[in-house]
Amino acid sequence: MRSCWRWTVLLWTGGSALVGGELNGVFRSGNPIPDVPYLQEAGWSIPSEIALTTVVAHQGEVLAGTSRGVVRLKDRQWEPQPGLSEPIQRLVVAKNQVWALGSPGLWVRESGLWRQVTSAAVADVVEFRGEVLASVGPQLMRIQGRSLEPLTGAKARFDLQRLVSHQEDRKSTRLNSSHITISYAV
Repeated sequence: MRSCWRWTVLLWTGGSALVGGELNGVFRSGNPIPDVPYLQEAGWSIPSEIALTTVVAHQGEVLAGTSRGVVRLKDRQWEPQPGLSEPIQRLVVAKNQVWALGSPGLWVRESGLWRQVTSAAVADVVEFRGEVLASVGPQLMRIQGRSLEPLTGAKARFDLQRLVSHQEDRKSTRLNSSHITISYAV
């Protein structure tokens, strides 16, 4: 049996808007609501000819890694950085320097120029007790000038992917400068 009643729901939203709903759809009377961006959506759209794989901000500069090296944001345009044309997967700031991790390879930016540290497959770098450490496969390495040396003789049973330097007390959650650990993720 078909009902002869027509069901309607009306909602007064304040101002001049009235929203109504029937069994066959939802309708609105009044002025249309303009689709304007919220403040957090406002910003710049900076086009790039190639995909950006990683972005870092350091000392007032914005750098991005690409499949063709590193680019720098200058006057709302991406400017290629000389001296590094290898694919870059990550950019990291450690010891007040920018480090570029490629496949394979590790570069450091010194005085605006890129210098290759190693051609080893470095997964991550982190600053720890004033030194820069790197993860290479299952081993934690110390960066010394243009070379890598093992931090210890120990090796993990898996490849180290991310390094995080932090301080913690194993007995409580209070900070304790006598015990500092490095965490890693696979």
